[in-house]
Amino acid sequence: MEPLSAPRGLIVELITPLTEKGLIHRSSLERCLSRVVKFAQGIFLASPIGGEGLQLDLKARQEILAQALEVTRGKLPLMIWITGKDEEETRRILFGLHSSVENKEEKGSIFWVDAPLMYHSNRGLPSLYKE
Repeated sequence: MEPLSAPRGLIVELITPLTEKGLIHRSSLERCLSRVVKFAQGIFLASPIGGEGLQLDLKARQEILAQALEVTRGKLPLMIWITGKDEEETRRILFGLHSSVENKEEKGSIFWVDAPLMYHSNRGLPSLYKE
């Protein structure tokens, strides 16, 4: 697998619209994506603040990523926040998201965004990603 080059330009940190019950509001998400896709050079999904990433489980992140792929049709780089409460949950999210897009035809460039200092100290941090 060849390394991807990071997108340059306007990277939009997309909000994650939720219903009153805390589920993904699909029609609102589609509207948000449709509005920014014309102007952005990349979209950041499930970010820790506006994207509600701290509260989203794997299923919700998979739903957001699937909807973003459907709207962008692989034409824009997508970044999705994968950080969980600990290393184990982060790996589960990463592998779950990866397997959900593995066989998609129009997936384009997908970047996994992690904030490891939320669950791991500086000590041994480089080896965390070598495993």
